[in-house]
Amino acid sequence: MSESLNALLKEPKKVQEVQKTLRNPSTLSALYEAWRKGTLTVERTWGKTGSPSQIVFYKPDSCLLPDDILQITDTTSEKESNFTFVTWNINSIRSRLELLLDWLAEKQPDLVALQETKVEDVNFPIFDLQQAGYHSVFSGQKSYNGVAFLSKEVPDNIHIGFRNGYDPENCRLISVQLRGIWFINVYLPQGQSVTSEKFTYKLEFLEQLTAELSEYPSEKLIVLGDLNIAPEEIDVPDPAAMKYKVSFRPEERAAFQQLLALGLHDVFRKFNKEPNHYSWWDYRTRGFERNDGMRIDHILSSKDLLDQTTQSYIDHENRSKAKPSDHAPVFGCFTISE
Repeated sequence: MSESLNALLKEPKKVQEVQKTLRNPSTLSALYEAWRKGTLTVERTWGKTGSPSQIVFYKPDSCLLPDDILQITDTTSEKESNFTFVTWNINSIRSRLELLLDWLAEKQPDLVALQETKVEDVNFPIFDLQQAGYHSVFSGQKSYNGVAFLSKEVPDNIHIGFRNGYDPENCRLISVQLRGIWFINVYLPQGQSVTSEKFTYKLEFLEQLTAELSEYPSEKLIVLGDLNIAPEEIDVPDPAAMKYKVSFRPEERAAFQQLLALGLHDVFRKFNKEPNHYSWWDYRTRGFERNDGMRIDHILSSKDLLDQTTQSYIDHENRSKAKPSDHAPVFGCFTISE
């Protein structure tokens, strides 16, 4: 954001006042970007003087109204800064490398957790990501699974896989520590069908994951990834039809609650309590075009960090690009101590 816009918004101003004062075509774009990042507070009065106002959080389809009152969030503290991170099942990093690099250049997240990278470590595109300004930490295998972190900062600590050695042949878990916080990137098995061994494996994996997470400091923990579970009825289009289908079965949803019982909280639902928010849509049925999907990609955080969240949303714009993943990125923005 420009110095003139920053200076102007140190005191509350209406959108129409800002546009009249600066008369710059890029002003509106700068306002939306600051709102998205959580550095701009938007207070809505619906143009009624003396009426109760409400704070409006950013969503991809949000619009600023002429009478909205804007003010820059105080960013002068030397001890705190905004930290944006994302979980995204990319469904093959090599197939979507161009999409990833363009997206990183545009969105500039601080930390990205990728799932289903589907590439052996020797072929991971380290150089391309370095050129984009990101360090890479990854664990992958040919054609299946694979998890990775991309970060602007070098992680303080890294751990690949389960600490107890569970499931060493599948690359589904990787953890990094940044700024004293452990970020756990998970690609949970899908489960296929309730009668298959893969569903038994999914439930076993969930049990092992719960035990794994219990070993981390509960007050400084963020779990993010493709968990392949829609935890609530509002996370699917038709709960009655989905009741006994994989990713929405009672035993899966109960296991998800066990994760939350560790002291974790659903960051997305802090800001978005309505139905029809999904992060995955089936290619085969053109689910994205009909918004017939499921919310199975999640960011879970400890209570202290939840209180520091300023935003969370699903990046539908990314999913609408050419040759997209079947999953959309899910964003979270926190105020985190340096």
